[in-house]
Amino acid sequence: MNHALNETIEPGYERPRDPVEIWLARKWQYILGFAVGIRENFFGIGGNSLDAARVIDAILVEFDVQLPLNVLTEHPTVERTTGRPTCTACSPTRWVRSTPCTASRRPGSTPTRNPEPR
Repeated sequence: MNHALNETIEPGYERPRDPVEIWLARKWQYILGFAVGIRENFFGIGGNSLDAARVIDAILVEFDVQLPLNVLTEHPTVERTTGRPTCTACSPTRWVRSTPCTASRRPGSTPTRNPEPR
């Protein structure tokens, strides 16, 4: 059963609140096969290390920023991965604002993409 992001799946479900959360939630939905709330644990809802690598690769392609693979084990929710309320140094929101990030960028690259979902 594939739910759209704007449907309520269960009472505790929380929808993405901004374009970056929407983009990441849609990537998780594509990879996992179902819609996720911003506070659901990636590994707790069925994600595995291969799925995590696919998410990290999608972030690299979309934002041109290479995150360490363990970012999803340390910040396993959409909310935390995008920097709310923690990990603002690796937040995609910060990448868009062109502020310093602790994640490594490919040599000679700059983030050029908009976080708007496709």
